[in-house]
Amino acid sequence: MILINELGSSLKPAGDYPLTLSHGPGVFEEARDYYRDHEGDRNRSLLVLNSEGGPFYELSWVSNNAGINGGRQKNMVHVEDFWQYDVLDKTLDFELIRRGEVFIFDTLEEYSYQLARIIRSRFPDRFIFFLDPKASWFFEESDCLHVVSSLNEFYNNYSYFLSKSIYHVSSRREFTFDGGMYLHKRYCTLQMMEGLYWTTKRLTGGVLHRDKVFCLIKNAVGSEGLVGMVRYVLYRASMASKKNGYIIPAVELAEKGDNNQFSHGSGENVWTMFFEQLTDIPLEEIHNSQNVILLTEQQFMFNPYLLEEFYCGDWKEMFRKFLRYNETTQNYIDELTKKVIPEEAGRILGVIGRGTDYRSSKIGGALGNPLDGYEMLDKVRELMTQNQYDWVFLATEDQAVFDVFMGSDIADKVLYVPQPRVDYSSSENNDKILLEIYAQENRDGYQDTLRYLGILDILAKRCCALIASVDCGSYYYAIALNDGRYEYTKAFAETSVGFNS
Repeated sequence: MILINELGSSLKPAGDYPLTLSHGPGVFEEARDYYRDHEGDRNRSLLVLNSEGGPFYELSWVSNNAGINGGRQKNMVHVEDFWQYDVLDKTLDFELIRRGEVFIFDTLEEYSYQLARIIRSRFPDRFIFFLDPKASWFFEESDCLHVVSSLNEFYNNYSYFLSKSIYHVSSRREFTFDGGMYLHKRYCTLQMMEGLYWTTKRLTGGVLHRDKVFCLIKNAVGSEGLVGMVRYVLYRASMASKKNGYIIPAVELAEKGDNNQFSHGSGENVWTMFFEQLTDIPLEEIHNSQNVILLTEQQFMFNPYLLEEFYCGDWKEMFRKFLRYNETTQNYIDELTKKVIPEEAGRILGVIGRGTDYRSSKIGGALGNPLDGYEMLDKVRELMTQNQYDWVFLATEDQAVFDVFMGSDIADKVLYVPQPRVDYSSSENNDKILLEIYAQENRDGYQDTLRYLGILDILAKRCCALIASVDCGSYYYAIALNDGRYEYTKAFAETSVGFNS
């Protein structure tokens, strides 16, 4: 992002500037191209001259490193520098702009300038307001473009527009997870640029399927857990499928050396280890197709369409539409269910006793405080009496929770899947996240995940109701897979990062 710095009395000698430019419509592109090609000068300003050849203002480049939750340095992530963007690119996604009727930009900088140009070019009936007087250096005011001194001036002098769809666009580089942004239509220029240009990031050189557009969801899995991986894929698949129905999503979570808990760096496609591919067209053909959009980013809070899926998407619908177990996984689940659930089981209460690292000082505060085993047992007793459940299906990785239930008066009513459980009171496990514990135990990630999917399937398809010590990933997964058939659901502690369920 290139910013304008107004010149004060402290003008530097001309020789201190690596490049001098002339003010005009293309000045941002010239500065962008220079900074792209001269990385060593990105900490230096460029001087811009006015039409008389005198110093006018400086341009400076700042990397699109955005702070999350207040911009603390440890949470800085890189977005996209848009070195190659083209305002005339035919593959741009104009949906976000098309929704708005009035755009209020706080600041004149590279992206707000380009966005305004795009709006004026593609949607000449839209209205643009700048709250930055520097906008008058680049735009002439007209019926559709105004420079105002403040929001008060806008509301007082242009009240006619209050009945229209107004987008308020800032230039901040700090993000918080806030679903209200869609209700209040508050965006930043980075988000709007990402919304415009995400469809331009493409593979090139293929010749197949010229009549189709694919969206290849491709990334390393890293330390992501199962539910996080599923969420990562389905948000993107749902976003792509909503683009006029012509974008076909496919998944390639395969990267040699990606030491995730599922493939351990083998390079196998983690998604198809457990699920069906999202399209019948082979990945080899997609790689050699003419129109392939690449979705490779880890972060998603900058793409407005992905954020809409996060805040507003129907998680159950995503499961119905995209999530299909492959044959091996489905056979495993069917066999496990037969072993664990009696044929005439009657009414079963599903219980998720999430513990272990949710009680860690590393995680615990941010993700809520789950009920312990004794507290969960009290809740189960109460519900079994009230609602006449015949069985309890207990899903827990925590040995302490399991021991409480199996040492209780309802032990003969508890169904469970045999599995290694974690003694979190052990000194070698305490205060470690679950993935660290699994790694030190050299677990078989593939078999562990098959078993986990089997447990989730039983919770979703064989239980009448579901309760959880905390609203963890397995709780949301089971609710989505259950597709609204539960008679009762309750998580007794809430996390800060839920799903739409």
